[in-house]
This record gives sequence, C-alpha cells and structure tokens, in this order.
Amino acid sequence: MRALAVTVSNRAAAGVYEDRSGPVLAELLRSAGCSVDGPVVVPDGDPVEVALREAVASGYDLVVTTGGTGLTPTDLTPEMTRRVIEREIPGLAEALRAAGAAAGVPAAILSRGVAGVAGRTLVVNLPGSTGGVRDGMAVLAPVLGHAVSQIHGGDHVRADSDAGRLPGPHVVSAPIQGNDGIVGRMRGWPVTLTEPHLLGAPVGLRPVRVSDARTWREIRVRNAPWLRPWEPTNPETPLYRSSLGPYIAMVRAMRREARQGQAAPWVVTYGGEFVGQLTVGSITWGSARSGQVGYWIDEAYAGRGIIPTVLAMAVDHCFGVIGLHRLEASIRPENHASRRVVEKLGFREEGIRVRQLHINGAWRDHVCYALTAEEVPHGLMPRWRSMVLASRSGTA
Repeated sequence: MRALAVTVSNRAAAGVYEDRSGPVLAELLRSAGCSVDGPVVVPDGDPVEVALREAVASGYDLVVTTGGTGLTPTDLTPEMTRRVIEREIPGLAEALRAAGAAAGVPAAILSRGVAGVAGRTLVVNLPGSTGGVRDGMAVLAPVLGHAVSQIHGGDHVRADSDAGRLPGPHVVSAPIQGNDGIVGRMRGWPVTLTEPHLLGAPVGLRPVRVSDARTWREIRVRNAPWLRPWEPTNPETPLYRSSLGPYIAMVRAMRREARQGQAAPWVVTYGGEFVGQLTVGSITWGSARSGQVGYWIDEAYAGRGIIPTVLAMAVDHCFGVIGLHRLEASIRPENHASRRVVEKLGFREEGIRVRQLHINGAWRDHVCYALTAEEVPHGLMPRWRSMVLASRSGTA
C-alpha cells in the first residue's frame, strides 16, 4: 500500500518551525504496513489542493495530512480536501474526533478534518499535534487495508469472518476491569504491522490466532534443543508436548489477555510464513504504563535481522499508539544472541534480577534491559532502518 504523509504548516513550510507531527505520521504509516513517502511539508491553502491532486495523479493508495484542521482563519485543509475528493467518509472523520476526545483531549471535537475518496486514493485529515496523529492512526491503521481494498473494488468482508472483526470507531471503549482497577480498553489492538522492504522478504507482526496452534506446535517441537535453554518452565508453554490441546489453550489465554488490555501477542512472519512469536505481556496501566517483551524465532530463520526488526516495530506501536511508557526485556546472561538484539536497538542494561524466572528446570538470574518513550522520541524503526542500510553500504 503506497502512502504519502503531508504536513500542513505555514511556519514549518517557511523553515521557522520544526515539523514534529509529520515524521511521527510517516513512521506510524510504515508500522501499519504502508510504503511511505514524505512527509511533504506545504503551507495551508491552495498548496494543499495541489499536493493532494498530485498525489492522486501519482497513484497513491492513501494520503494522510496532519495540520490545518482547526478554527483559525488560515486553517483551510478541510476546504482544500473537499475540492479534491469525490465522496466523503463521514464515519471515519467522526471516529477520529471521538478517539481524540476519548483520549482526554476535549478540544479534539473542534477538529474540522474530513476523510474521503478521490479516484482510487483514500484521503484523510489528521490534527497537527503528535498526540492527535497517534490517536488518529490508532483508529485508521486497523481499517486501512479494508478501506483501500474497497476503493479498489474489493469484496465486502463478511461480518462473521476474522477479518471483519474490526475495532469500534471510538478506539477507547467502555471501561473494563484491569489489573490496576477500571481502565479503558487497550487502543491500537488488534493490529497487523508490516515492514515490506527492509530485509530480504516482508517482515510482519500479526495477532495470534487459534488456527496457529498446529504450526506453532510443529515449530516449537522441532526447535526444542534450540529453545530449551531459554524457555520458561511453565505448563502454559508446552515446549516439548506433541498434542495440540495445550497449544490451543495457550493461544486462547493470550487472546484473552489481549482483550483485557494485559498483552499484545503477535506471530512473527517472514515472507508470509510463521517463523516466531513476540509478545508484549504483563502490561500494567495506571501510573506505570509498562510491559515485558518476550520473543523467539525458528532457528532456520535466525541471524537475518527479523527479530530486531519486529521488536523495533512493536516498540514503536506500543509507545506511539497503545500508549505505554516503558518496556522491559529480561534475558539470561548466557543468551548472548538475544542480548545483542536489545543492545543494538538501544535498550539500557539495568542490572541482574536474581532467580527471576524458572528456566529449563531451575530458577535463573536474568539481565534486565529497559527502554522508555523519551529515549526514542522519533521512533525506534528509523534508528534500526538506518543501521541496516548503513551496514549494507559499508558505512556502519
């Protein structure tokens, strides 16, 4: 899916103001599986119409603007957008406003942003703040694929299919009981994230499905010697069992925790194939807003940069969309390969946690690594992408 990010700002276009929301928008679009150009920075008014028409003529599937949707006399992006689009999508625009208000920004209802279709291009206006972009993308990302497919003539998704189970338009739904009291349902989940071009094949994260149990069992049993030294000894993680039942129960437990806002369990894919698993678990809300990252990969796919890529994607989604503030990874001191993954991504080593987890039949010490949102203000994927490209060019 080709996407263009457009920042609408008179001051940024004049060079007197740094564009902050555009880079955030571009990275969130990449996390949603788009091949992204931009951000292109234009002043408000007629230049917005010109940029949109050029994008439509260039065949972009999606154009998302940030800025120019407020009430000041120079905020003209909605008017310029209406000149270009042929059909409005009012439900999407209303969902974007509702998401901002539900996230604790009362002024979000004053946004005049619109969404619509121009030819075969979806055009969406988002607010000009980084928070508004994050709240908006939490609504937009889960429906992008379906919306673009419909615009291109695709069939409707059946209401009883897995693909049809899209999040409601308000992102934050009715309160549910969390592990620290009443909290809003976790926004930005379920979601599929894709990095299509960085490695030798597209790398992705998608929510675990019950239908994954059979493949999961085959991979884990085949990889038992590879995974045994690092895997928790836990009845819910049936590393060596050959029966299917425990895996089905494990997947259902993960999906239940995700519905409760306590975990984000993904399957790792490479070239569309199930090759591993990554979970952000033990999510705590309230004043902590933290989670624990765990991952594993099929030995046949190790060493290709897959795990650092999906970990960077997951970090950006957790910080930028879900709203977590701190992520930790606990790794055995002897697991040098896993330690290299988090170290090259910039996770800080915080010390030893003595006998933290039961691993391979005994209580084992773990090194705690951590990362907070302030340490990656522009996202982790740009850093990792630059490292990969520099390594290929020999400048690393």
